[in-house]
Amino acid sequence: METLSFTYEPLALTRIFLQKYVEDFVQGKFYKAKQFAMYDFLYQMSDEELETILGNYVSASGVEFITFNDWSAECAAIFEQICKTEKYTKLEFDHKCKGYGITGLGVVDKSDNTFYDCPRVGHWQKVLEIVEFKYPEKLKPLRHFWTFEKEIEHAGFTREEIEHFIMNNFRLIGGGKLLNEYLGD
Repeated sequence: METLSFTYEPLALTRIFLQKYVEDFVQGKFYKAKQFAMYDFLYQMSDEELETILGNYVSASGVEFITFNDWSAECAAIFEQICKTEKYTKLEFDHKCKGYGITGLGVVDKSDNTFYDCPRVGHWQKVLEIVEFKYPEKLKPLRHFWTFEKEIEHAGFTREEIEHFIMNNFRLIGGGKLLNEYLGD
């Protein structure tokens, strides 16, 4: 039997395995923002970024060598490192903001660029949930102003302050109503 000798580029081979992993285990199995972000990350990833990610993977997993003997498990662990990067997080966030999240709908808290998925006709409820969780001091006046349209001050806040807060801190993704339509006149 004749043996064929060849050499390979480890980073190129790693890219092929990562691409195959996304095709086999991510595409069609997760929401589109995740799929698109993974493909975009792989397309944009420099060799230096890949080396850093592989170094993080080796440190986190305690392996001495990357062998790809169990390629899918190794790629899953490498993608855990990729998903922790700021670049990947931004790519996924951007795709969610384009309507490719779990439901295609959501609310962005612009104060920290957090995306919250929501169901159809669930934007305002999601805003209220975010305010309750992250800005509890504003929830009572927000509910009050929403219920009593003529009121201009409640619980130490003016209507203008609360409306300004809502308009400047939140963005609705994929809805049929603009944010200011929830606030009244």
